[in-house]
Amino acid sequence: MQRFLFNLFQNRNGAVSQLQYELGKVLCDVHAYDGVVLAGYTSGDVCLWDTRTSNLAESFLKTSHAAEDSGLNPHVSFVRISKSLAVAAYDNGTIDVWSLLVGREPIHHYQHNQKIQALALCPETAAIATASSFQIRVETPDDKGCWRTSGNFQTPKLVNFLHLTHDSAGSPVTVAAAEEMVYLLKQDVPEKVLHSTYGHPVTCLDVSAHQAAFGVKSYGWVTHNGNKIHVYNLQTGQCLTTLGNSTGDFSCINLKDSPPHLLVTGNRDRRYVGG
Repeated sequence: MQRFLFNLFQNRNGAVSQLQYELGKVLCDVHAYDGVVLAGYTSGDVCLWDTRTSNLAESFLKTSHAAEDSGLNPHVSFVRISKSLAVAAYDNGTIDVWSLLVGREPIHHYQHNQKIQALALCPETAAIATASSFQIRVETPDDKGCWRTSGNFQTPKLVNFLHLTHDSAGSPVTVAAAEEMVYLLKQDVPEKVLHSTYGHPVTCLDVSAHQAAFGVKSYGWVTHNGNKIHVYNLQTGQCLTTLGNSTGDFSCINLKDSPPHLLVTGNRDRRYVGG
């Protein structure tokens, strides 16, 4: 497998394209989907580029705070983009949502009372999740396109990682990692703890439609479960497999974009691994 991945990397073909932006603004976060790039800056600006076109001109999305004209725009904390939506979360706890199909004005806006720690956007359906303090909030539109809060959850610890997928009925499924705990959260269903091992905080997380994969960190003398990747089935809540035997912590993981029965991880020992 490692040789296969190395050959793919060696034989890669591509071209570098530079996306220009006004100097003096610091990039805070960037996300891409199907060739469309979304970026947020310390100026509070949110820009979008369609790299599938030839001119690569940026498009500024109108933000909710731009109308206030206070001169002190909040910094962008997170941005996410899907096939139909773009979302930006700001350091004052506000969230803007845009439709990629209808203009540049926000179609939805809401606010947390405290700083946002994590933002998730479902790739396939219109669903957004945000984590602030010990609260996880899920926003979805109804049949008429009116947005509402469809889920409110509480966690005993601060959320580090947050992802959204959906079940067979199209309802949002939230997977959240808070230190060593991994939660599976659905509306009107008691919360489910997928995984918990004391002393092994989660270091990375990704989900697909049916599975969740995450890395756990070894800590102190407790090493038998550390520095490994756990893969869980979201329908049954059962652990499918445990992978890895590394000296370093797993720092990133890609499950949803990987072929069936494969995933790619990055590790602090400077290796990338496919499994």
